[in-house]
Amino acid sequence: MRVTHPGGWPLVDAPVAPAWTGPALGPTDARLAADGIELHGDTATPSWQGGPLDLGFTMHLLYPSAGTAPGDVPAGTPCKNDQTRGRIGDRPRRAHALH
Repeated sequence: MRVTHPGGWPLVDAPVAPAWTGPALGPTDARLAADGIELHGDTATPSWQGGPLDLGFTMHLLYPSAGTAPGDVPAGTPCKNDQTRGRIGDRPRRAHALH
């Protein structure tokens, strides 16, 4: 079989893999051990168990300089920096041309 690039020239063969004599992840395991990182069967398992998200706490963690998160805010309350001067639904709609 001959494999070519979409431009038409032939692709070169990949170099031969170097011989490896030792544990498959030996260098990686050594580097992780030196950094005090231990991998096991549950390493990639998330600690979240599907409970409800505390959005106020989450926003406080993501944006600590914004101050404490407000409590209940009624729907439709405009933001302090809202440029629309009202709710999104209050803006006039543009007519769309059909082609």
